[in-house]
Amino acid sequence: MQKPTQAIILAAGKGTRLGSITQNTPKALVRVGDKTLLDHVRTGLAAAGVKHTVIVVSHLAEQIEAHLRKYPISGQTAVTVWQPVPQGTGQACKLAVSKLETGPTWITYADILVDRAEYERMAQNFVDEPCDLMLAVFDVDDPYQGAAVYVDETGKVTEIIEKPERGTSTTRWNSAGIYLS
Repeated sequence: MQKPTQAIILAAGKGTRLGSITQNTPKALVRVGDKTLLDHVRTGLAAAGVKHTVIVVSHLAEQIEAHLRKYPISGQTAVTVWQPVPQGTGQACKLAVSKLETGPTWITYADILVDRAEYERMAQNFVDEPCDLMLAVFDVDDPYQGAAVYVDETGKVTEIIEKPERGTSTTRWNSAGIYLS
């Protein structure tokens, strides 16, 4: 298995939970430190060897497209795919796949903020331990606000429950929104 060199970045959401911050700015372009959320993701993926990104856009798409032109990532191409009505991750990935080559692919949200070393570590794990799908998780007291990820004793995912009722999960693993396939 080779390290993935392409990625789908999901950036079509409105970011309504951020209120007025995202009224005129797409969530992907909200700044955290010296970079936008999108650029944190793009540079993390670049550090892991990603050369081509397909960014799924909708809300204020023209701002994201202008940003990509103004702030390219060295050694990494970026194209956008329009999602007229955001209808979930699956539909967004279907739209993006036509812009990809066959081979291992990252799928991540544009607002996931992790240390860039995590991308490198995950890519190496994907090579060292080949599988159909790898996902990043993190430990929480109760994954009711995200996606509860259940695994067996070997680490294989057995079930994912989106936004379970508070206090009902028997797992502490929450999906981090970063996938490799």
